[in-house]
Amino acid sequence: MGLFGNTTPQQATQQPQQAAQQPPQPMWDPNKAVASADPQGDRDPWIVQGVYPLLAVDYLKWHNQQDTGTTFFIARFQVVQSNVPDRPAGTWVSFTRNMTKRGSPGEVRTFVATLAGMPVDGVDENVMRQIMDESKNPAHGRLIFCEAFDKPMKSAPDKMFTVCRWQPVPEETQKRSAELRKDAGFDVPF
Repeated sequence: MGLFGNTTPQQATQQPQQAAQQPPQPMWDPNKAVASADPQGDRDPWIVQGVYPLLAVDYLKWHNQQDTGTTFFIARFQVVQSNVPDRPAGTWVSFTRNMTKRGSPGEVRTFVATLAGMPVDGVDENVMRQIMDESKNPAHGRLIFCEAFDKPMKSAPDKMFTVCRWQPVPEETQKRSAELRKDAGFDVPF
């Protein structure tokens, strides 16, 4: 069974879009924001330069930063296999992209296509809605390969940012996700 259950990636892109009206957005409540915030330093470390042969998806989500109106894409992973000393098997990492940055939508589209095992041009709004459905979390437990490297920023060559190259993991290995996560020291299911 693939990322979309019994639905093929092609069927997922062909499902009709539902025109749901968005309810009015409540005003931002700073008290609620503070009460639900992660404590300082309690976030997962970022993916850093190196090779991660197996990362297991915990969740994918959108995070809206209320004070700036910025939307972030967040993918949280269990590190199942790694050659990165600061990010060994048994730890957590996150891949986060600021969606207001020019290259971020393309990076996220490439990541989703790789994770879903489909061509990049198959990732449309319907696929994104399905994979980002927090109530179903269809990517949960799915494995992906990541090679991360640092690259200088064009606007500030003295500053670096991390680029991730994603590769699919064979279905035979996907079927062993729970076993591999357990071998890495994680409680299964997570």
